[in-house]
Amino acid sequence: MAGFLHDIGKMRIPETILNKPGQLSDEEFAFMKKHTVFGYDIIQTTEGTTERQAIVALQHHERMDGSGYPNGLVRDEIDLYSRIISVVDVFHAMSSKRVYRDASPFYEVLYEMNEESFGQLDPAITRLFIEKMMLSLIGHHVRLTDNQTASIVMIHKQDPIHPLIRIGDQFVDLSKDRTVHIKEVIGQ
Repeated sequence: MAGFLHDIGKMRIPETILNKPGQLSDEEFAFMKKHTVFGYDIIQTTEGTTERQAIVALQHHERMDGSGYPNGLVRDEIDLYSRIISVVDVFHAMSSKRVYRDASPFYEVLYEMNEESFGQLDPAITRLFIEKMMLSLIGHHVRLTDNQTASIVMIHKQDPIHPLIRIGDQFVDLSKDRTVHIKEVIGQ
């Protein structure tokens, strides 16, 4: 339920800001960031909701390195559920089409999230999320950076972003062969 309600504070953000096709001004962005506090207040005053649900709405933009908002919390100061929702929220934001930009390809999103897990996102939660998402791709076809088509055969637990793939009747372990990478998942 906390995940479902985490952005409820956006109800108090004007449509002109929410759906602005260009970059937000500093003032607009400062107001947009208030959706976390608005969400906390809405959930706090709604019968049948919990304190943790309100905390998740408040903290889902906090980052492990303290660069988030509204309070610049770090690591364990951020509620566990808030850290989980922040990973999912980042995935959703990057993989969704917005008025101001197109959705990023699925695999690029996972690759970038993997990179961010060493600073802004909780590394254990991000690693588990990426592993589960990659496991769902076993058997799917992918296009590689050299434009070949391959299928994902196996996901490495220690390096899920670089799976074992099959190109025709040849197997390539992307965790060992870094000359080629997955560019996109075909049919996603």
